[in-house]
Amino acid sequence: MGKGAPHTERRAKGNPAGCSRQRLLGRAHYMSETEMTALDHPKPLTLVPETGSPNDYVRLEVSDLVVDVLTGIYSEETHMPQPLKISIKADIPALRRFDHDTPLSASKNYLDLRRAVEEGLPRDVHFTLVEAVADHIIDTIFGGDARVRRVEVKIVKLALSQSGESIGMTLVRERR
Repeated sequence: MGKGAPHTERRAKGNPAGCSRQRLLGRAHYMSETEMTALDHPKPLTLVPETGSPNDYVRLEVSDLVVDVLTGIYSEETHMPQPLKISIKADIPALRRFDHDTPLSASKNYLDLRRAVEEGLPRDVHFTLVEAVADHIIDTIFGGDARVRRVEVKIVKLALSQSGESIGMTLVRERR
């Protein structure tokens, strides 16, 4: 057993009843049931009735996708695609509880967010403003799933950075 990683043993010689023995840096340490945390407790935890509300949501996130998009208002920007770093957050209502066997259909595939950028943006359309790029992505995500309640798109114009700073905008839309 390597140092640092705790290892729990149940059948240890001299183990007091109701305790587990945990090896920490090669030494055995006994814990009573009341000292155990959720991480080392041998029994599955039960649903706490106070959790889960109608206002709960799942926030799916895809960050730092870099794509080339025709965008810009200045003459030096209008003839070539510009690299944009795009991050997306989308909120959908959460189930009261996600069990170990909850199917993906109860949530949303976060790859749909990536596809809205990589496949959903037209390559032959010039967007004057990056806000229009963000709106196009948001429309694609809202159109693909009626459960999506809120979408946030952050766009950074990588070509404008001079010293590693992020220059861009964030657009947030909520479904009406």
